[in-house]
Amino acid sequence: MTKRVWPIAALIALSGCGPAYFATQEQLRDAEIALAASFCRGSSAPSCKFVNTPVQTTGKAVRIPGRAAKFYRTANGLSFTDGRNATWVAPRDTLTDGASIPLLFVPIVGSPTDPSVVNAAAVHDAYCGIGNEEGSEYHARTWENTHRMFYDALRVGGTRELKAKIMFAAVYLGGPRWDAPARDLSKAPPERLQGLMRQTRSFIRASNPSIPEIEEYIRVREKWLLLDTQREERGFKDLERRIGEIHTEEEYDPYEGDTGGNVDLGVGTGSGCAEDPALCGE
Repeated sequence: MTKRVWPIAALIALSGCGPAYFATQEQLRDAEIALAASFCRGSSAPSCKFVNTPVQTTGKAVRIPGRAAKFYRTANGLSFTDGRNATWVAPRDTLTDGASIPLLFVPIVGSPTDPSVVNAAAVHDAYCGIGNEEGSEYHARTWENTHRMFYDALRVGGTRELKAKIMFAAVYLGGPRWDAPARDLSKAPPERLQGLMRQTRSFIRASNPSIPEIEEYIRVREKWLLLDTQREERGFKDLERRIGEIHTEEEYDPYEGDTGGNVDLGVGTGSGCAEDPALCGE
């Protein structure tokens, strides 16, 4: 019997190394189970913990143009160790809104700022949140691992499992993807992204999938979204190119033949009203 080689994209991204391959489907399944087990299941997990909680913020709100939420700077540093024993740090003066949910998905997911969320949001914001671009932690890890950490931090903070998974899906789908330009969804139609988020929320509520299963669910469906976005972009570019060609081929003057006087459009005043009073509402 010929053995098939099975790649698993989740482990590639998680390890940060080269591709991992498995000779049999059983080995692939075992690897997926091991990956799912590496996430925090709550505050009781031995390797999952915050240090220096709860996060404190300064009293002065910071307003960011285009954002309805109020942002605050942290008054103390905060660190978190995830299910893979990696340490994440939100230094003092990290700007956070206490939720970390993409604005596009707030109508679907909400914008929770309860104590079970704020610590996770502060650490997540240090690595990819607006206003923290000058920090040493900003984009220091891969986008996928950063969003996975957010899920772990939510669970350790006390967020219920299904709620944490829905919030994870929101940042995984709608959050920044700084080191994966081929999977960039920032130009996708907002209504299509919201539709996929609603589908993913229903999937999570119905089957309580693992984090790798949520990622795969989104990954499969985002491919079609990316293709549609690329087609639309090509269509607009072709249209713009053709319009440019037409303008180059034939210069069009809308006032060609005008002798310099007023242009009689036949409405309001002039001979148009005299000839047909109905045009002027008479």
